[in-house]
Amino acid sequence: MTAKTVWLLEEYDIWFSANSRILFGIFTTREKAIKAIFENYSEKALGVKNIDLYENGTNQWKSDTLNCGINIREIKLNNFEEV
Repeated sequence: MTAKTVWLLEEYDIWFSANSRILFGIFTTREKAIKAIFENYSEKALGVKNIDLYENGTNQWKSDTLNCGINIREIKLNNFEEV
């Protein structure tokens, strides 16, 4: 079997503390995970005006208005035929 990559979409506090992590979804591509960010954190979805979602490094976004950080983490499965 070949290794498979999945992308985890996670929300954190604004300092990206490990104990604040909330898993929002597992996606087959990074692009699908990014699309989900902007669908779930839009003004229409949350009813909040001026959501200031901005990039905070590779695969990270922050919102000062929502007091949260969002991260997309790449995970490789089946490296040792474990799945």
